Amino acid sequence: MSRTNLCVTYVMGYDPRMASEAVAEGLRERKKRETRAAISRSATELFVRRGFERTTITDVAREAGVAKMTVTNYFALKEDLVFDRRAEIVDRLAAAVRQRADGSSVLDAICAAFERGLDERNPTFGFIGSRFAEMVLSSPALIASERSMFVAQEQALVRELSTGPGDVEAQLAAAALASVFRVLYYEGRRRLLGGEPTGETVVALRRLASEAFGRVAAALPSALVHEPR
Repeated sequence: MSRTNLCVTYVMGYDPRMASEAVAEGLRERKKRETRAAISRSATELFVRRGFERTTITDVAREAGVAKMTVTNYFALKEDLVFDRRAEIVDRLAAAVRQRADGSSVLDAICAAFERGLDERNPTFGFIGSRFAEMVLSSPALIASERSMFVAQEQALVRELSTGPGDVEAQLAAAALASVFRVLYYEGRRRLLGGEPTGETVVALRRLASEAFGRVAAALPSALVHEPR
């Protein structure tokens, strides 16, 4: 690099070499995400066809066209191949509170997160098809893993709301708010498996959520209902 270019680099705070490295890093991360999603997709399709318990990690690797070690590098647990968006689900309520707009209360943020999931027909809200739902319900391991996600989601919200150890009020508030998401997730799945059209399910869940959050609001600390950020 010429002396003149070095001066420009230091004065402007820009180094083309750093920019190139950043681009390369971005491409690597995108490739990792794509590989992870492809493995999860192949695994889920295999689980649906053959059953979760009857399918091994070796089977998944063969189906995805990768080494067994590649699968285990991306997914620590076999159940994670199905619930590959676990981190998103666990953090959903805490993130809604943490990232809420100025002027929004905690309850506003939680309600908005639920409405957004319905509007988007978000797969993590259960809009993923009856075969996936049947696969989960046919496996004790997946049922347990799914349940643990909702427990972790509630605990993440507790940490976001809590002022410190022993904050029972935050624990009760998180339990009440998270229970609406959990119960309506299961209700949506029940309707899906019963053959109800998605549009009708969305309308029903929206009504049930409005009623549920209204009841919860009456029991929440006023600061979580009325106090803006």
